[in-house]
Amino acid sequence: MRLSAGIGCIILLMFVGCSLEPPAASSERKSVAQAGRRYEKPYDQRQIPELPSQPTWQDVLQRAFLANGELEAAYFEWKAAVDVIRGTGEWPNTMTGLGYSYFWSRDNIKGWNRTTLNLQSDPSATVAFPLKTAQAAKIAHDDAVAKARRFAETKFAVQRKVLTAYYEYALASEKLRLQQESVRLLQVIADSAGQRVQTGGPQEDMLRAQTEYELGDNEFENLKVDVMVQRANLNALLSRPPEAPLDVPQLPPARSWQGQEDRLILQAVDANPELAALAAELKSRQDAVELAKLAWIPDFNIGFSWTGDASKAINAMIMAPTTVLRISGQIDASKSLLRQAQATTRQTQSDKAAEFLSAFYEFHNSQRQVELFRSRILPRAQQTWENSTRLYSNGQSGVVDFIQSQRTLLQVRQSVAESAMMREKKLAEMEALAGVDIEAVATASTQPASAPSHDKP
Repeated sequence: MRLSAGIGCIILLMFVGCSLEPPAASSERKSVAQAGRRYEKPYDQRQIPELPSQPTWQDVLQRAFLANGELEAAYFEWKAAVDVIRGTGEWPNTMTGLGYSYFWSRDNIKGWNRTTLNLQSDPSATVAFPLKTAQAAKIAHDDAVAKARRFAETKFAVQRKVLTAYYEYALASEKLRLQQESVRLLQVIADSAGQRVQTGGPQEDMLRAQTEYELGDNEFENLKVDVMVQRANLNALLSRPPEAPLDVPQLPPARSWQGQEDRLILQAVDANPELAALAAELKSRQDAVELAKLAWIPDFNIGFSWTGDASKAINAMIMAPTTVLRISGQIDASKSLLRQAQATTRQTQSDKAAEFLSAFYEFHNSQRQVELFRSRILPRAQQTWENSTRLYSNGQSGVVDFIQSQRTLLQVRQSVAESAMMREKKLAEMEALAGVDIEAVATASTQPASAPSHDKP
């Protein structure tokens, strides 16, 4: 009776099966479901808010996270890896075949006793030892975790690219505005020089002023093209038509550092998403070595047959691991891939640390330049230009000095804008390398340690 019950359980298991996935797989499914809420509907059915007339960096990031195709593709790659876990852990791992045969005989035998039913695992594939299936599911889970980390890496990569494009577009727009002011002034100078020639002034001043005006106007046209290029680049990241209108403030204000420098340095690249992905892939390599070693455990085939009331039989076949060279080679190959992953992780960690330090130095240098230009150089250039304007208006200086002071002021104002935008781009780079948002670091410093950090929209 117990034997029959045991056979019945085995038969039921062959039909229904189960999954030997690790317990953490359910948590991964919840995580991917939560992250995918924004992608539940197809892209053409989503309600993606339009940008305001003058979008801030938060506005463009919100739009990018909802619409960027690169980030969405990374999400579905993660989701696909999660979907694979349950199937990889399914056991038995083969299909079940149901056979029927009928014995023709002239003897007076009941039809049922002439009938033979067979239930057996797929003869073309072996039933894996459960430990092997569980280990394979563990590797699938490791791969899903790695894809989750790659999704986070893509999020920070997109964030960095969007912010960089936003600040480059803002810088190009600011340069265009400054150049437009310069061209207007150069035209006034050229007209003034022309009037002086009519009253006996040097013709050389008029020629020089006209040349400077045409050069300035040419640069203005070049900057107009640059603005259109930068706008197209930013629109592409936001999944908008390249020529879609997009305005920015005069010059976006600096993001608040809020004295979180020490905390960010301490974190450095500890949470770098690429390193986190490599750590998960390294775990997968380690588990792959264990799976390769389990090949020494035999697999099997099993089947059952009934012939009416005459007989019931169970048959099994053990598949001995006789492919010694193949199994040994697979183990050695898995170990080599593990060593390769270890070396890659080690080198990437060094590279990311160097990148973070370089970005940190460049960030501080840009911040130093902003403070220097705004507090000392710009006021002097402004004062020099005002003095030159007064002297030129009074006829006490020539057009050369006036144009030179105007050109210096323009260069200084452009340098202020370039340094300010470089500071913001380097801050975005440090965020991506550290795997954390500056705002989250600032929030964490004023909350209990258990409080969740606040990510960007």
